[in-house]
Amino acid sequence: MTLPGLTPGATVRYRVLAGTAHHRVATFTAPPAAGEPTRFIVLGDTRTMHVAHRSVVESAVPWMSHFLVNTGDLVTRGDSEAEWDAFFAVERPLLATRISYHAVGNHDRAGGGLAAFRRILVQPSSAHAPESEFAVDVGSVRLVVIDNGMTGTAGTEQKEWLEEVLATAGAAPGIRHVIVAVHHGIHSNGPHGPSKALWSAGIPAIMKMHGVDLVLAGHDHGYERGVVEGIRYMVT
Repeated sequence: MTLPGLTPGATVRYRVLAGTAHHRVATFTAPPAAGEPTRFIVLGDTRTMHVAHRSVVESAVPWMSHFLVNTGDLVTRGDSEAEWDAFFAVERPLLATRISYHAVGNHDRAGGGLAAFRRILVQPSSAHAPESEFAVDVGSVRLVVIDNGMTGTAGTEQKEWLEEVLATAGAAPGIRHVIVAVHHGIHSNGPHGPSKALWSAGIPAIMKMHGVDLVLAGHDHGYERGVVEGIRYMVT
């Protein structure tokens, strides 16, 4: 369901009813007004080691944040209902209290799992990639989520869309930071290394041209950060 007209930055109390079952009363913070300081949490590759995943979630819950970004591979196989059940069992405290945005990982696509990903996680859309590539403005941030699975298959559609959402960020009210989230990123010293598909498609050049501030990625199951040719990147 859509909740229109929320007061920016307001605390919203809600409860979900489903037949005779009901969720406890929970709260979330509405997105801040355009230009306001924005805080968010980033995690990724949550598909295995549920004890470690739960520890990360418990550590993150107390931190005030306006939204959550998962850089992909939420589950091991996207077509497995049991995997999704395990994901939500661990991530429930975060997802119940944060607006969340998720990149699609290669494991999320496994077994034709993209259909389940779109059914289970309701996200913004672009015309060429419903719920897997999109841009959203939150406070002072324009968050752009890229789907690795579209690179090389969507052809010019992906590049034209990306150029548009990056080029128009400067004219959007209050947007001071442009952040890209993708599963397999543009730089990594881990075993997978950088995404060859993104580089061959010229995606990093588009990011550099339009002044992207930060690229968030996962895939390599490690933590790394740095600056290359003016673009900050982080593997989480």
